[in-house]
Amino acid sequence: MLSYLLLNMKPTKQHGVVMGNLALKDISVEEKIATMETLWDDLCQQHLESPSWHADVLQQRDMIRQQGNEQPMSWEEAKQDILKQTQ
Repeated sequence: MLSYLLLNMKPTKQHGVVMGNLALKDISVEEKIATMETLWDDLCQQHLESPSWHADVLQQRDMIRQQGNEQPMSWEEAKQDILKQTQ
């Protein structure tokens, strides 16, 4: 149902996109997930280029790492670090 409605969305100047009278709060979690999967499946079939600034950021981070200014950490350590910063 929601996937069908997404095909009928109308752009607006004020809010970007509206879906008629459908409110997201009225859609079940299952429908939202199914719709996201449909959107991702469609996006995955397209060849999308990364923005040029992505390469710049990766080069900067690699240079910092090579200079020894940052040390790699495990995913578990990274999650703990993120949790500390957000609390």
